[in-house]
Amino acid sequence: MNMKISRSLATWKDGSSVTSLRWLVVFLFVLSLLIPQVGSSQPNRESYQSALKTWTRHDEVYTWKNFEARVVWYATYQSMSFRTARVLRYAKLYDLDEDQVQALIRQEKDEDKKYDVFFVSVYAGSAQWPDIGKDTSKWRIVLGTAAGNELEPVSMEKIPDDQILRQIYPYIDRWSSTYEIRFPKGLKEGEPFELRMVGIPADSNLVWNR
Repeated sequence: MNMKISRSLATWKDGSSVTSLRWLVVFLFVLSLLIPQVGSSQPNRESYQSALKTWTRHDEVYTWKNFEARVVWYATYQSMSFRTARVLRYAKLYDLDEDQVQALIRQEKDEDKKYDVFFVSVYAGSAQWPDIGKDTSKWRIVLGTAAGNELEPVSMEKIPDDQILRQIYPYIDRWSSTYEIRFPKGLKEGEPFELRMVGIPADSNLVWNR
C-alpha cells in the first residue's frame, strides 16, 4: 500500500499526470472508509435517537376534577437493536475502544437471551404512593404477550438518576423515579406486546406493535 502511494507521488512530481493525482485522492478516500472507527455506523446498528424513538412508549393519566397528574411514565423496551445503539451511545460518552464496545455487546446479547427488560421513568403524582416494586406498593406492573399471557417481573431495580442516565434517556426529569424491570423471556420477534401499570391511583397501558 505504501509502495503504491510512493509511486503515485513520484509520478505526480515528475509532472507526468494529473490523472495520477486524482487516482491518489480516490485511493486515500477509499482507504479511509475501510479503517474501522468506534461508534461508526455499521449494518444493523440503528442511530441512537431512532432506536430510542422506536422502542419507547409514553402515557399520562390525569384526574377529571382538577387535572392533577396521577401517573406520567415512559418505558423503553431493551430490544437487541436498542441495546446495540445504547452501547454505541455509551461508547461515545465514555470514549470506549472497539474491544470494549464488543465486550459490552456480548454482555447485552447474553442478557437478551434470558430476559425481556424495560427501562421505566415514572412520576406517580404524589409522594404518598410508595415506590413501584416494594411489598407495600399500591402499584403493579405486568407484561402482556400476544398469546394473552401476563408475566410478572423477576426483578425491579430502582436506578439512581445522574447526568449520564439523562443523556441516554432524555425524557427523565427531576420529579421522576427510574427503574430497570426484568421479565422472564417471553416475547417473540415481530409480535405485539404491552406493559401494564395497574394500581389504586391509575391504570395505564403502553403498547408496542412491532
